Amino acid sequence: MSNPSFTDAEWRRLLARLRKQKRLLQKRAGDFITRDYKEVAELEELERREAKESERLEKERTTSK
Repeated sequence: MSNPSFTDAEWRRLLARLRKQKRLLQKRAGDFITRDYKEVAELEELERREAKESERLEKERTTSK
């Protein structure tokens, strides 16, 4: 039988480190998703304001003819 490559203590440390990395990655992914939603909302608001301004300018142009 071959000798184990890691001791129980080393396995526990490795698993603890992997769990910590997983939690960190999940948190960062959540941060990125939240930021993406915020950027989408800001772009939608900008498009809404631009459309409103475009309508106002078009109306102004047609009434001044």
